[in-house]
Amino acid sequence: MADAPASPAAAGGSHDSGIPAAGGVRERERFLPVADVSRIMRKAIPPNGKIDQDAKEAVQELVSEFIAFLTSEASDRCKREKREALTGDDPLWAMATLGFQDYIQPVKLYLHKYREMSVLDKGMEMEQHEQLELLPPPHCSADGIAEMRHDEVKDVLPNGDPKPSNITVHKNRPEPTTVPLPCKVLPCTMEVEPKALPVFDVRDWSEIPLDALSTIFMKLGTIEILMGAGLVCRSWLVTAKSPELWRFVDMTRHKVVFSKAENVMCKMAKVAIDRSDGRMESFWAQKFVSSELLDYIASRGKSLKSIRLIAPGYFWDDEDAVARLAAKCPMLEEIEYSHQKQPGYFFKQIGAARPELKRLRIHMDWYDSDAIKHEMMMKQRQNDDDDEEEEEEPYEAWEARHNEEAFAIAENLHELWLLQLAGNSLTKKGVYAILEGCPHLECLDLTDCGHLKVDDELVARCATINHVWLPEHWPHVRCPDLRTIGEKEGEVIELPDVYEIEARMLRDRGAMEEGAMEDDGYGDNYWEDYTPPSSPDSPDLRNVTCDDTRYYTYIHDYYSL
Repeated sequence: MADAPASPAAAGGSHDSGIPAAGGVRERERFLPVADVSRIMRKAIPPNGKIDQDAKEAVQELVSEFIAFLTSEASDRCKREKREALTGDDPLWAMATLGFQDYIQPVKLYLHKYREMSVLDKGMEMEQHEQLELLPPPHCSADGIAEMRHDEVKDVLPNGDPKPSNITVHKNRPEPTTVPLPCKVLPCTMEVEPKALPVFDVRDWSEIPLDALSTIFMKLGTIEILMGAGLVCRSWLVTAKSPELWRFVDMTRHKVVFSKAENVMCKMAKVAIDRSDGRMESFWAQKFVSSELLDYIASRGKSLKSIRLIAPGYFWDDEDAVARLAAKCPMLEEIEYSHQKQPGYFFKQIGAARPELKRLRIHMDWYDSDAIKHEMMMKQRQNDDDDEEEEEEPYEAWEARHNEEAFAIAENLHELWLLQLAGNSLTKKGVYAILEGCPHLECLDLTDCGHLKVDDELVARCATINHVWLPEHWPHVRCPDLRTIGEKEGEVIELPDVYEIEARMLRDRGAMEEGAMEDDGYGDNYWEDYTPPSSPDSPDLRNVTCDDTRYYTYIHDYYSL
């Protein structure tokens, strides 16, 4: 079997067609003919369009590299299967293996048509061969008769006497007639320059039917519709107000959440809630939720089944806002209040308002509150010069304090089948209480629980649950229901913001040093001097813009950021 053509990038030669590659073959000779590539490219441009030679060569190289890549993969398959020739199905298999699934269907269609044309060509060749066998002999055609008469003239001498020959020419024989035979006219194959595609007028996207437009909008997110698609034209705005689009309001994992003010995001959420017309079933929000917005949802979301609040601010003015919402939404099955420490009475309020709750998500990053508290007390005692020893807390009181949330869940939420308490401070006693108080659990997430010590007994007690994630107990079986949303997931930091943050850090560090603000003279305008000093070894950056990476690299090296 012939090996697959070498990749143009690995051929070893220069991109210049005049430099030979390995084996004495010029690299350009490995590529597809540029004329064929140019002819295909012309099909996609207007009739008056032009294609630069560099563009032709670039596409020529890319297409050749792509074909060589697929052929190499297909060739490896043939070697493994000990076959001597590539078939039409081998490139299709290579496309599927290498992740080019979008190209498989068009290639399949082309391969099917190619095989049909091959069968037709073979039939035409056989038919042409049969017609040649059925053609009359030369003496039965008009041209044959004319040649015979010309030969008769050659057999006569100038004086009219016949030439001596073994062949006798009969002049007075009856003149033959030509009998036409039925014969199909064979097609004449010739290359025809393809016609350019017609240039259509600009499509009016505002005339798309509303049902089709609604299907497209269903693929978009809540923020994209509110800030983009719904503002294009009047017909798109009408579609954007359809209540069916607002059954699921997801305002998480988007850069707008981190760039807009909280009051702006709350107003956008209220618009989405109003457009749902009481049909909203899920509301997911990140970072910006307020107690006033929760009351707004409770008054208009009678069909609400799921509410997920990721990293909201603590409701200092109204701690009962979530419990009040749970009480006003009779169909509520899921509550998430993540990246925020919740006391034990919070779970008691949720259990009293919605005891049939199915899914509860309260996960956060682990931190040792005891260690932080101890460190703060030690610093305070050093400042007060107090030598009094701290009373050691009994273990029973310590364990009860850290299992307060777990005991509240076990006592008030008996219908849970999914529970996420990642980063909680519970111990094995709290886990056992949850397992006894919530017998319907199917998914349990206890990752990053620093006080929970996993042993064989705990693993055995959790064996009846389908999906259990324990701290430092691998592997974790993949469970889509336990998928969490990070506190800063979706945040996009632009390059200028990065350097502004670094400058602020430098300014704060200088302010912390004693006398730094008085000696250096920067004051509050530290950013204005955030430029590299001039030195004999420094590069000339006078003509370098902020978009040039050399500018940032030099600043980064100078300040050792």
